[in-house]
Amino acid sequence: MSEKFRIALIGTGMICNCAHLPAINNLRKKGLAEIVACADIREEAAKETAERWNIPEWYTDPQEMLDKHKDKLDIVAVCTPNLAHKTWSIAALKAGANVMCEKPLALTYRDAKEMFAVADACGKVLFPCQSRRWTNDMVFCKDAMEQAQIGKPYYADISFCRRYGIPSWGMFHEGTERRRPPTATLAFTSWTACCGCAAIPVSCLCPA
Repeated sequence: MSEKFRIALIGTGMICNCAHLPAINNLRKKGLAEIVACADIREEAAKETAERWNIPEWYTDPQEMLDKHKDKLDIVAVCTPNLAHKTWSIAALKAGANVMCEKPLALTYRDAKEMFAVADACGKVLFPCQSRRWTNDMVFCKDAMEQAQIGKPYYADISFCRRYGIPSWGMFHEGTERRRPPTATLAFTSWTACCGCAAIPVSCLCPA
């Protein structure tokens, strides 16, 4: 790994610009990261993001970006619509990068297992981005399980309340890109967020 984390991003929509890039840019300011390139199938989105964040290269074909920088990237952040998470996470892993993938990691349990299998085969880390992973309640649950305070869990009933309505920004709500209704995705996300220590999403909401 290089002295600085060499990072590229696939998908330059809302979550990339409002969450990933602000955090990565903080690392860049501290001399810990270099933002190498970004890619999006929408030319205007890729170009605008590159200009906004002073990213030297932008692409409309993520595979072209991965091919050019094969084995030279430390991390690729996958910020695409849900439907493309598996495709570009696996492509980035095979290009020699560790991957941070937005939630939900995959649309099915089978796909998630395949993604982790590819990461293991490539000797790389696949990290599902769960925004609640380090909140106090999640840390408490994880510690309780690891310290055998509650025995081995075999079932969990979890509720999650979103007070901001169904997201309508970006491509999240577009059925052709998402392949699942927003309510199903929110339910899936709330479960994986609470079970973030396990990393692989459960099959009861999104069966193979």
